[in-house]
Amino acid sequence: HDNTNIMDFQEDYIVQELGRKLGALAASEKNGGNSNVALVTIKMYQMIWELLKENLDATVSKPNFWESVKEITLLGGIIINRSALFGEDHFQLKALITITQDGETNLTEEIRSLH
Repeated sequence: HDNTNIMDFQEDYIVQELGRKLGALAASEKNGGNSNVALVTIKMYQMIWELLKENLDATVSKPNFWESVKEITLLGGIIINRSALFGEDHFQLKALITITQDGETNLTEEIRSLH
């Protein structure tokens, strides 16, 4: 979709975009609070990732961009805050991508397979 008129990372924009993506929330409400929090977290991550990629794609397509940059690495994930009863917080890897002038390499599954 076109974000040229609304590239605003402020709270109003986030609330508006997240609201559009939460259609499944009503159906999942019967599963309890944890599933709702998980759904909102995933939707929020997806929205931020889409915004990041849109901005990055626009940036790397500018003339002469790759003259001063050799590689970009994107690491995306969700931090799961756990209480003291359950141990340390957990990072859930969602994406590990390297980008060069020749294209993208998605390393996410390769890294996941190491666990």
